[in-house]
Amino acid sequence: MFTLREKFTAKKLLTIVLGFSGVLLIITKGDFSQIHLKNYLVDVLVLLAAFSAALFSVLSKKVQFEPCTMVSVFYLTATVASFISMILLSDFALPKKETIVLILVNGIFINGYSYILWIKALKISDAYFVTPFVF
Repeated sequence: MFTLREKFTAKKLLTIVLGFSGVLLIITKGDFSQIHLKNYLVDVLVLLAAFSAALFSVLSKKVQFEPCTMVSVFYLTATVASFISMILLSDFALPKKETIVLILVNGIFINGYSYILWIKALKISDAYFVTPFVF
């Protein structure tokens, strides 16, 4: 909201709190004693990943590119960065034939097309209204 310069109200704060509460409720299955912060490095990395994903999502609203172009540029950049990381940090292995279809479905529909729809939704409505649907 601060990034998008949308008006911050009590209703918007309540929406955010309910969204995060719902996520915690689902993750812990209603037993909040299940939350254990023992491995601080993993906890910090998960929070940084969530923050990065949220920032990417929210800043997508401000970008002036057409959503298909923006998602294409993002995934092309991510593919190159992932390939370089894979070469430097792990062993290269081609996926098995039976998993290639699943990888393509995941990349094109679950990630690619859903981001296009998400960006269009963000451009039509306020982020506080649309964002809880991600949870």
